[in-house]
Amino acid sequence: MMIKVITYLLLMQKVDGISVSDSLDGLKKVQPVIGSDIFDVVVDYGAVGDGKTDDTDALQAALDDCAASRNGGGIIKLLKGYEFLSLPLTLSGSGCALKIEGKLTQKFWQPSMSQGDIPEAFITVSDGVSDFLIYGGGIINGNGPTWWNSSGDTYANRPKLLDAKATNVALYDIQFYNSANHNLEMYCDNTEIAFVNITVDWDINDGDAPNTDGEICPCIFSSTFLRHRCTWGSILYS
Repeated sequence: MMIKVITYLLLMQKVDGISVSDSLDGLKKVQPVIGSDIFDVVVDYGAVGDGKTDDTDALQAALDDCAASRNGGGIIKLLKGYEFLSLPLTLSGSGCALKIEGKLTQKFWQPSMSQGDIPEAFITVSDGVSDFLIYGGGIINGNGPTWWNSSGDTYANRPKLLDAKATNVALYDIQFYNSANHNLEMYCDNTEIAFVNITVDWDINDGDAPNTDGEICPCIFSSTFLRHRCTWGSILYS
């Protein structure tokens, strides 16, 4: 993969409730090709979505079925009004979209270096995937304070929110909240983000995290990178 543009943003600003709700019309330049199947994690996979029940198995099954779809992928639906609690998730197939209208919250887990392969992110998009999309107006909650306040915390054991090594990737109208580590770490060809809000609740843990990566930090390496009307903390980028 030839890297033509490197964008690294590190901003530390107190969140003051900025919300972005403008139309996406006319902004979508990178348009991932998404398959025709629909995967409803509640109806089709039995996810509970009460914010307390571990829905990892249901969510991962939906991701796996989307990756294996004979119709080129599809849309995995996390509907409004639900909060899905989950351990780290992996998407290994192309043509898939996560439509998050509600909230997807990371469940606290304590990895051990003796376990070997430790997930680096809450959501991992595998190397070689093409045409991936996250959208829907919902929230991906990294549950960062549970790591920031845990004893024996190390940088290596705090997961990022999204780790992607893919082609044709788009993030539209989504909020990344309270990541334990980097919010976004993306090594991709053709990336577009629009109306993406990255925030941290500085009132938790006395306004501090173990390092600034747990606060406001997207790290994006892309051959083509387009950004429209995004907020990092209280800063709006048009």
